[in-house]
Amino acid sequence: MANPFEDFIQREIPLRPFLPADVTQESVIVRRGAGPRQMAGVVLEEGQVLGLRDGVLQGVEASHGTSVDAVTFVQEEPATSWTVTHNRNNVNAVVNVYDDKGNWFQPNGLTVTANTVVIELLEAQAGRVVLIFIPATELAVPT
Repeated sequence: MANPFEDFIQREIPLRPFLPADVTQESVIVRRGAGPRQMAGVVLEEGQVLGLRDGVLQGVEASHGTSVDAVTFVQEEPATSWTVTHNRNNVNAVVNVYDDKGNWFQPNGLTVTANTVVIELLEAQAGRVVLIFIPATELAVPT
């Protein structure tokens, strides 16, 4: 009769992830197959991020693909309504709002139109807004 340690070794260890060799420093461990033990290291070089290319997770240059279109707006005087005119003819924007100390916060209201973003606040304050525009031609700009 086996003891609890032997039972653990025989039943549990085969189910645990396994790497046949240690991965290099500054790499990411990914699952490379259907089995629970098929792990591999992906080395990320300087300036790379983990990306899917030709169906394989690998290090890709962060600058590949569509470039980022961003607008920064500074609201110097405290106000309860901030209007950012960006003239991008694009409503596909990620809006990040920061107070005058640099802390991100959720505004009370947010209206995004083709060329402006209006941010509504409960209390007057100063701060800044960073808009990041996402190219998404399948999303039409409302008229």
